[in-house]
Amino acid sequence: MEQAGDALEEVLSKALSQRSLTLGVYEAAKLLNVDPDNVVLCLLAAEEEEAGDAALQIHFTLLRAFCCENDINILRVSNPARLAELLLPAAGPDPPADLHCVLVTLPLGFQGAQNVLESHKSPVSCTKGGDEVLSPPEGENKEEIREY
Repeated sequence: MEQAGDALEEVLSKALSQRSLTLGVYEAAKLLNVDPDNVVLCLLAAEEEEAGDAALQIHFTLLRAFCCENDINILRVSNPARLAELLLPAAGPDPPADLHCVLVTLPLGFQGAQNVLESHKSPVSCTKGGDEVLSPPEGENKEEIREY
């Protein structure tokens, strides 16, 4: 798992320097509607306490379905605080209130994120304590959804 976490940090670092991140559920949905072909990675972040938030879970379900349909890699982040540490210093004086969804897009000619993801591909279980945490929509097997 450490190797996958390191790869994710590297992807986020490159995306920050390339200014190719979209933060927030609403902003992510807008971008996915307009330009899904340039999205390479979707991070869904929520703490265990937010598992009961029906609205957030509906948003996640819709985002996962859209990403699976468009062959976009999906990662579930179980430590939103660490994600905030990585992303908020670059957000400036008015940090976004919503880090539940982060999209990484590919600027023209930039293939670094996809290369890092491909080099660290390894089977990762989507279970936590024997219970399924996240799975693709029924009948979809486009991409493996991983939890970090």
